[in-house]
Amino acid sequence: MRQIGPSSNAPRPGFGLMARAGIVTLAANLVAGAALVIGAGLAVVFAASLAVVTAIFTLLMALAALVWKVTPRPRPAEAVLEARKVGHSWVVYGWDAPGQS
Repeated sequence: MRQIGPSSNAPRPGFGLMARAGIVTLAANLVAGAALVIGAGLAVVFAASLAVVTAIFTLLMALAALVWKVTPRPRPAEAVLEARKVGHSWVVYGWDAPGQS
């Protein structure tokens, strides 16, 4: 028959895995805290690098816009076209070759 209640083979308090559970829990909490601090640090570093890249990109786009605005571009020569009414239609001369009329 099986005996119910304390026996001589029962583990004594203060020994075994349960005695070390507090140390294991403390170590797990320390490792989790270290992981949290390292993760937060990496997040800050990557956010700062993204901000720097964005600032450099904005600066380059502003510089490109300034160069685009300042660079002189040749204007097309103003051409005077001659149009004559022939019957019910208008005929335009000088649009296909400059200097012809």
